[in-house]
Amino acid sequence: MQINLSHLLAQSFLTHVPLLITGPPGVGKSMAVQKTVIDDLKLPVWIVVASYREPSDFGGLPVIDKKAITVNGQAFVAIRLAPPAYALEAAQKGGVIILEEVTTTPPAVQAPLLRMVHELVVGELELPKDRVAIVAIANPPFMAASGWELTPPLQNRFRHITYKLDPIEWAESFPLYWGKPPVLQFFNDKLDQDAWRAARTKVAAFIHARPQLLLQYPKQQQASETSLEAMDQWVRAQAWASPRTWDFASRFMALDDDPIQPDLSAISECVGEGPAEEMWSWLKYADLPTPEEIEGFLRKPESFQLTKDSDRNYAILTGVASHVASGNVTADRWAQGWKVIVRCKEYGATDLGVPAGRILAQCRPQGASVPLEVSIFGKIFAMAKI
Repeated sequence: MQINLSHLLAQSFLTHVPLLITGPPGVGKSMAVQKTVIDDLKLPVWIVVASYREPSDFGGLPVIDKKAITVNGQAFVAIRLAPPAYALEAAQKGGVIILEEVTTTPPAVQAPLLRMVHELVVGELELPKDRVAIVAIANPPFMAASGWELTPPLQNRFRHITYKLDPIEWAESFPLYWGKPPVLQFFNDKLDQDAWRAARTKVAAFIHARPQLLLQYPKQQQASETSLEAMDQWVRAQAWASPRTWDFASRFMALDDDPIQPDLSAISECVGEGPAEEMWSWLKYADLPTPEEIEGFLRKPESFQLTKDSDRNYAILTGVASHVASGNVTADRWAQGWKVIVRCKEYGATDLGVPAGRILAQCRPQGASVPLEVSIFGKIFAMAKI
């Protein structure tokens, strides 16, 4: 992502100018916004999926007031426009209302959004502008399911930002899953976290080597035949590569009995045949170490040697760093990780150590001192804010 999302959101909240963030599906827009608001800005979040809401969810639901109003000596029962629960909670606690899928919202629902977005009024409730903000997230209409163009009045109520995906930044964050990998479990079955972390590291290394394959939006295809073969081709064409589906692929790779050369079919069923075949071929010739071999590098850092293949070197170094970060990170183990990374200096390739260094920097144990060897990276790590 080539924008400072935390800075943009802070600007939007301070100036009371709502933000509309638009980008292709599957690139992590929603996750990035939620993580920034919750983790960085420390604010509560309410997710409102506009596409399946009714006009009354924004304009207010008509309800009968229990207390009669007397006008000119005659009693009347008033009708109020009651706000939904998310608006009441936001008014009480303060925080951010995230409007999802606004480009799949029909014009009839967009109309009551006008006052909510611009004036922070939901039904007859005026939300406090000093404690409540709105952010909208959308796919472009031509990429959205049953997409609608935003009406000009609604367009005119936002600051418009394009979410730009940076494959290298994504690859550096994916091994540790932005610091919060979910536990994948169904009843008593649980996906092995170490196997999944190793799979994510391999996917990240491949994307670092082939960044153009992180996002491959598909061309619409139609089967010209009714044969089973044509149907099979059509089904396989439905999978396409995005950060979301590479994440899916990594989960199936974690289930594979052969982590060095995983099953091609499961990967292709997530990201499509072309990207899957390229990754399968890349893994075949990359000769990446097993978790046991990585443990050997940590026990004896001088045993690690760089090769002429910079992609393989990158994969091993980030693998070492994420291996350290995913376990019980002690000061000694953390220091051993650095000793492997600084081996880059001996080969005149200090830049290769920066991504791995970022991973280790995020998991620094309390009270652990940065090993003296790290100083040989000089300005490179300083620029990387390590």
